[in-house]
Amino acid sequence: MGKRRKLEHAVPGSRETPSGFAGPSVLAWRFHPIAGQALAFLIILVSGALFYTKMQPGQLKLFWSHTFDIIPPLTTATSSAWLTMARTAGLLLALHAAAVGIGLIGLRGLGLASRSLPAPRDRLELSLLASALGWGLLGMIMLGLGLAGMWRTWALGLVLACGMAGLVFSLVRPAFTAAASALPGTQERAPQHPPAQADSRASSQTGSPVRWTAWEGFLALFLLVLAGFDFFAAFMPEIFYDALVYHLGLPDLYWTKGGLVAVPELLYSGLPQMVQMLYAAALPLGGDLLCRALHWSFGVETLLLTFCLGRMLGGRAAGLLSAALFYGIPLVSAMSWKAGVEHGQAVFQTSGFLALAFVASKKEAAASWSCLAGLLIGFAMGSKYQAWPLLPVLTTALWWSLRDRPERWRHLALFAGAGLLVLAPWCLKNILHYGNPLYPILQEHFGPAPYPRWRELMGDAEAVRLPEIFSSFKSLGFWLTHPWRIPFENMDHGPILFLVLPAALLAAWRPGAPALLWLSWLGVWLSWALTTRMLRYALPNLPLACVLTGLTLESGFHPKARTALRIGLVYVLLFETVYAMTWFHALGATGVALGRADASAYLSEAHPSYHCPVQPAIEFVNANTPLDAKVLFLGEGRRYGIRREAVVMSYYDEYPLQWWLDRSSSAEDIRRFLSEAGVTHILVNRLELARWQSPGRKYLRVTEAAKTAWSRFMTESATRVFQKRVPETGGPLMADTAVYALDLSTGIGR
Repeated sequence: MGKRRKLEHAVPGSRETPSGFAGPSVLAWRFHPIAGQALAFLIILVSGALFYTKMQPGQLKLFWSHTFDIIPPLTTATSSAWLTMARTAGLLLALHAAAVGIGLIGLRGLGLASRSLPAPRDRLELSLLASALGWGLLGMIMLGLGLAGMWRTWALGLVLACGMAGLVFSLVRPAFTAAASALPGTQERAPQHPPAQADSRASSQTGSPVRWTAWEGFLALFLLVLAGFDFFAAFMPEIFYDALVYHLGLPDLYWTKGGLVAVPELLYSGLPQMVQMLYAAALPLGGDLLCRALHWSFGVETLLLTFCLGRMLGGRAAGLLSAALFYGIPLVSAMSWKAGVEHGQAVFQTSGFLALAFVASKKEAAASWSCLAGLLIGFAMGSKYQAWPLLPVLTTALWWSLRDRPERWRHLALFAGAGLLVLAPWCLKNILHYGNPLYPILQEHFGPAPYPRWRELMGDAEAVRLPEIFSSFKSLGFWLTHPWRIPFENMDHGPILFLVLPAALLAAWRPGAPALLWLSWLGVWLSWALTTRMLRYALPNLPLACVLTGLTLESGFHPKARTALRIGLVYVLLFETVYAMTWFHALGATGVALGRADASAYLSEAHPSYHCPVQPAIEFVNANTPLDAKVLFLGEGRRYGIRREAVVMSYYDEYPLQWWLDRSSSAEDIRRFLSEAGVTHILVNRLELARWQSPGRKYLRVTEAAKTAWSRFMTESATRVFQKRVPETGGPLMADTAVYALDLSTGIGR
């Protein structure tokens, strides 16, 4: 009998979990607990050893020896750099305050901020859910104003002021405090998630908060240090290609037009643009610097949501570990320095999972929670087409999780209906602009040629072809093992994908929120793995994987095994921190962030992931051309920063230049088309153009006669007024960027 009691105290699924709280664990091993723990421990140990022995001992020693060299010397930052950081931080706080205020208004409209209905158990959960809802509503407001041609600074100021007023009103209203302490009702929720409430219940019983352990303190310090470093790194100049083409390029263009307009020469203009609408709110306030800081803050917000989700199911330690596993991925840090989309999408997805967990964890959860979850998932779907599988996947998972509840169909209808409601405006925008709700997808069925090459875009995004997966056992095995081979192929992605393997294969999750999250992860993983191999697209799904992993590591092992895993995780997290700092150091932007180097000079040179610099040519155009000039970009898609009217085609677009060349038989025809279009200058990135027209590429498919006509046109009508040659990183090629002024009236040039 004594031996049995001892065993129950040592394994999950027993009367007492390793944390010491009486109650069932969130998971149990599918077969004998000791054997399950041993196999999971072995998988993690072997995978970790293989992962970190990829580097030769000499390389590993060199890696660690450079640790102090790559830490940014903040003490050498100039006073102007500190002022810039302080100003950006202030603007960022103002934006977040407005988003939380708008979200609190939305929660009150849903009836989720009143004393009588379930709500988050503390202010952190309430604030995070309000913030996510507020960001989504702000994005929809910007979309509506843009379609109405009402992008004005006074209109933006009015929207933000209303959000801040909503926050102030909620802070002074007693219901805010009541809501923060009542949802979903700690007395009612505790039996549903005993491990999650171990620390909170102990606190309520003793009247004092539970003391933090050394392990929890380490995790919190790790998160604080890495988040601080990422904030500093966000002050580097923007070199992310997608940001310069459309994440920032399109909002920047829309502001010059006073609202959203059709941009048929850039297929990216048809993609859902929820996060870009949020950048549009930040651009007039703080430019691209504030946009990068905003994306960094989305990463931190996802970190906190991951913590809340892990804490709900496994307690504070599990929440901190879940957050550390996510935020420690080097790719997460790298995306925090850029104006990307992934962290914004992750905020909506993770908050949606949190709301769904409330629905699944409470037998009589208010239907408004399903509506809130649907809105948040709909906002995520409004960020990227790749997120569209979320709604069918999560609807299926919710249907299964609520199969024993009589109100299941009401929850499902509200969840799916709310998601479709906030997704519809993006389709409406594409119908108004292009006549195709899914532009650029299937555009050949909706409009005249030339069509954007959207299939090639999908192919370059490492699209998966289903027939190839099932063509042989070898290809099927490659597909099945690919997610766990990714870390071994590229250390940027960290070890999370093989850490989640035991949770995925060996753990059985308790019904309710744990089972719902497991089914959700299985669905989002399949939707990603069956469509693409690009891990960046899976980044918004990783917080959920980290929660499952954190729960497994914290509540699925004997205390001694858990201690050994924690020691290994200390090494993993420190390694990832140094790796992220090394990555930033290699970009050579430390001096710019410290205020000791010029951003313009930095953008005039080639850097890793920033080839063929275009910034010098853009600066020349802005400073040396008439205000009514119109510039045709050739072989260059990065339009952000141009202050003149411009025709900028991406590699996957051919309109209108392809149209002009196809219909031209002579230099005079080309001259006439450009004159009718009002083009006065041409900006050419020669090296990029050569890459775009290399064998196998399809940009500007022209005949030899058209090439001859174009060469004659440039000789007769174009005068080179600017040229910049920059040595390319890692090779003898030169990046040659030039600007030509056109004389279309006489046909005589130099």
